[in-house]
Amino acid sequence: LIFSTACCPRLRELYQNGIKEWNGGNIPPSEQPMVDKCIAECGLKLPSGSEKRYGVVQWRDGLSCRMGSGLPLFPGVTESHYNAIDDSSARQFMCWFKGGTSGENQVESLRLAHGRTMGELLDWMAVASKQDKVTPKLVLYGGHDVTIM
Repeated sequence: LIFSTACCPRLRELYQNGIKEWNGGNIPPSEQPMVDKCIAECGLKLPSGSEKRYGVVQWRDGLSCRMGSGLPLFPGVTESHYNAIDDSSARQFMCWFKGGTSGENQVESLRLAHGRTMGELLDWMAVASKQDKVTPKLVLYGGHDVTIM
């Protein structure tokens, strides 16, 4: 996703609205039972302070890093818990990147974010196809977490 205050203030606003709607201190009612279950059964705690904005996503990141490193999950966390956390964090990310839980801004968010990325990719391909010796023929794009490039 390509967004910055200078590049697209509206996309930044949509993203920030999504974070406000779903974070560690504001969890949608549909997700609350899973969160309560994980707190009760696994001893997980929601982040506080400046980390509060992440909520379930922070649980997922910590658990995923352990799994990726070949370490066991935290005591009390089963694969079933992990799968529920993973599913919930995916919905949380979607809320952030579609501008809120309602989805009313989803088309606008996708157009402003992914449309810019696709436009940039197409521009690079057009320039690279001109066969000049100066233009880079390889442009590497990277993503973080759930961003697919």
